[in-house]
Amino acid sequence: MRSDFRSAEVREILDLIDAFAEVTMPFSTVEYHISSRKRLVEDLRATIGSA
Repeated sequence: MRSDFRSAEVREILDLIDAFAEVTMPFSTVEYHISSRKRLVEDLRATIGSA
C-alpha cells in the first residue's frame, strides 16, 4: 500500500473520503466494524492522515 503522499495529494484524498462519507448510508452498530464504510472512511482516513 502506498504511503508516500505529498500534502496536496493527502488533502485531495481526504476530500474524496469526506464526499464518500456524505453519500453513504451509516451501518448499524452491530455490523459497522466489518462495513465498507468503516474500511473506506474511518480506516483509510486514519491511514492517509498518518502518512
